[in-house]
Amino acid sequence: MLAHTKRPRPGVPTKKLKKYEKEYQTQRVSQLQQEDPIDRYQRENRRLQEASMRLEQENDDLAHELVTSKISLRNHLDQELLNTKQRLVETEEEKRRQGEETGQLKEVFRRELEKAESEIKKTTAIIIEYKQICSQLSSRLEKQQAATKEELDIVRTKLQLVEAKCRIQVLGEGRPPAEELEHQRGVLLNEVQAAKNSWF
Repeated sequence: MLAHTKRPRPGVPTKKLKKYEKEYQTQRVSQLQQEDPIDRYQRENRRLQEASMRLEQENDDLAHELVTSKISLRNHLDQELLNTKQRLVETEEEKRRQGEETGQLKEVFRRELEKAESEIKKTTAIIIEYKQICSQLSSRLEKQQAATKEELDIVRTKLQLVEAKCRIQVLGEGRPPAEELEHQRGVLLNEVQAAKNSWF
């Protein structure tokens, strides 16, 4: 009862439908029995031929679709293969070019490094030579300064002796000639100036 309540109510009672179906089946069997077997076989044969032709057409359509799909796939794969080969060639060319550039850069760097090392050696040699020259000049300057100081001390001593001699002569024997004193003074001053020049 529950199943019947869930179904939509038919327009024709179920009993009548079953009755009509039974009558149709009975009538159909009666027609088949009355029909000529040859006609029935011919009709069945035509139906089978039509079904066979339909299946063959479907088979041809499927075969054509399969071939078309294979051709399309093959073309796609060929194009992908061609693109891959092209990319491979381009990659190898780029790798070769970069290798050449790297080699050139390495060569330039090597030459610049050798040049820098050579310049460093030259500069180091110049610095060493300069230090040696400075040391030699410093030693010579010290010796020259010592000698000049010694000469200056001698000149000063002479000047003091002359001045003392002049004072003694002035006090004891009278004044010496002015020309002689001026000459001695000039000689001593020249010696002092020469000593100073050699000092600086």
